[in-house]
Amino acid sequence: MEKTVLHIENLTNGLSLSRGKKLVLQENLHLRLQSGQFVCLLGPNGAGKSTFLRILMGFQPALAGTISYDEQKLKDISLKELSHLAAVVLTDRFSDPYLTAMDVISLGRYPYGSLIAKLNTEDTHVIQQIVNTLNIGDLMEKVFRQLSDGEKQKVLIARALVQDTPFIFLDEPIAFVDSPGRIEIMEMLSDIAHKHHKGILMTTHDIETALEYADILWLMNRGKPIETGIPEDLAMQGKINDYFDKKAIQFDRFSARFRLQDKKTSATLFIKNNSLETFWLWKALSRKGFKLVNVETFPEKGLGFYFENREFILLHDHKPIRRFSNIQSVLAEVEHYLDI
Repeated sequence: MEKTVLHIENLTNGLSLSRGKKLVLQENLHLRLQSGQFVCLLGPNGAGKSTFLRILMGFQPALAGTISYDEQKLKDISLKELSHLAAVVLTDRFSDPYLTAMDVISLGRYPYGSLIAKLNTEDTHVIQQIVNTLNIGDLMEKVFRQLSDGEKQKVLIARALVQDTPFIFLDEPIAFVDSPGRIEIMEMLSDIAHKHHKGILMTTHDIETALEYADILWLMNRGKPIETGIPEDLAMQGKINDYFDKKAIQFDRFSARFRLQDKKTSATLFIKNNSLETFWLWKALSRKGFKLVNVETFPEKGLGFYFENREFILLHDHKPIRRFSNIQSVLAEVEHYLDI
């Protein structure tokens, strides 16, 4: 299938202020987004993520540079043409208290309709297909503003899909969604990109979730170029650290999570991490700040744990000394033993 490509060349991201002043956030950006890709744009507050999306949609001009959809420059594309190229899901709320989910989704067909915005047979067919694909039929008659945040995002994603564009831009779609709903939406967006051949660019603060689902990450911070690459390379090379670490909180490349560095203790524990139980023990001890080493054979000196016959076994200097039925008991014993 032929790919549609969004080209960003020599772009300056920022805002025009009063009296001719400019707020420059990033300069000399060269980026490429193609249909079939799921890209997450990550950056702290104030980095310019939302501004960047508005520029890509033509809602505000770039301070410099060009944006092209395939070979056609954005500045030469009419609003109607652009509505056939890109759909956008913003954080704005609908003010109408009576709109149903079906009403909101139907708005996505407006670029194809008449001036009175009446749905025709094709519109109805497209909407029904998307509703079935996203499995949201039970939401159609509900009032939009009464839906949960996760349900609202599904409806807004459906509205973008029925617009039938090669690109979909989303601004913080999982910001107010609970953890199961967040995963559900990310799975949905990944499927849309790969199975429906859409180029998806979403902004998010949730770095850990983006690492799990994005094909490509764009890392953004004020005054820095945008760093791009697959999540694993950027994490392994320390780029996540370069863009997001703070004095005490740093990205741990071994656990793929941010951690408070001051919590680390001088104590080292050895774990034979080969089961579901020791996996969760590892997470609990890591949360408490211990330095952990995964071993097959325990050293002659030191504290260690393994799991056997439904019990956690504590070893000291290679000898078993205590057994525990749950992780809470393990934590209490270790902290008492080391007098932490």
